[in-house]
Amino acid sequence: VTQVTAPTLTNDMRGTFLARSLGATTVAFGTHVTPMPVQTLESFPTLDYVVRGEPELTLVELIETLEAGNRDGGEVGQLLRRWEGLFRATDPAWQPASAARHPLADVKGLAWRDGGEVVVNADRPLIPDLDALPLPAHHLLPWQAYRAPGMRGPFAFVVPSRGCPAGCTFCIKHVSYGRAVRVRSAENVLAELRLLWGMGLRNVHMYADLFTVNREQVMGICEGMVGEGLDFRWMCNSRVDHVDPEMLRAMKRAGCWIIAWGIESANDGVRRRAHKGIDLEQVSRALCWSHEAGIMNWGYFIIGLPGETEETIQETIRAARTLPLDMALF
Repeated sequence: VTQVTAPTLTNDMRGTFLARSLGATTVAFGTHVTPMPVQTLESFPTLDYVVRGEPELTLVELIETLEAGNRDGGEVGQLLRRWEGLFRATDPAWQPASAARHPLADVKGLAWRDGGEVVVNADRPLIPDLDALPLPAHHLLPWQAYRAPGMRGPFAFVVPSRGCPAGCTFCIKHVSYGRAVRVRSAENVLAELRLLWGMGLRNVHMYADLFTVNREQVMGICEGMVGEGLDFRWMCNSRVDHVDPEMLRAMKRAGCWIIAWGIESANDGVRRRAHKGIDLEQVSRALCWSHEAGIMNWGYFIIGLPGETEETIQETIRAARTLPLDMALF
């Protein structure tokens, strides 16, 4: 199973070639294949299946369907039985694959080949309650080998929420998760953090479309980490219009050391055309609040948005040099 993005498409598909040469079945998901399943399957014959949108339930049902002989026993059968309630909670009409037609035709969210023809099945509804998902099996990953700049030792990803209310024209977050915002409860996130702490991990990337999308959840996570002594060193992303000084101080106490902010451009017209929905006063204020709380600032900028000129590019560079940033990414 490989996650595919447009910039990494060729290398990802090389991975499917190598996997198929070793006898594996190959599955792709992600922001490139979700809107382009037919084109991807037609262009890359070593790719067997595309999982569109949110992957968990589609992938589980695909595996169960491919190994239907294990339905009443073995790991796959047990997996299906554990997840059947979640299937029905998400889609009340869900039923196990019918023997009267090709079993893959009933797997919502799947694109596959029926002979030489690519078939795109019906969409799968989003999972309404993210707490219903089991905690990720971090212990099965080679986590000791994961490194990133600024991380002191191995690190892990934790996904506290899915979705973002903003409408930035350049962003791909809506492709897989739609425009709804769904958050895990603070207790559910803390349960995952306890699991990681018990494994010996001390660094975390809070990997959300917008980590600070729900203030109550963020405050609950931070208070829980402090109260339970989960002394992680962690990073996240945010928007400058979704923070306040109290929240940032709580994040610092809980171990947040750097926040990545989407700033994109210093030019009002360029930001307006991109539907960014912020102004430079908000940018400066939020970055100052963050520094006052003791958190480092990492600014994200985009060069070449619609309406960009050499003058607006220089305007953005000048702003990046004067704002209270510790790092900038263009």
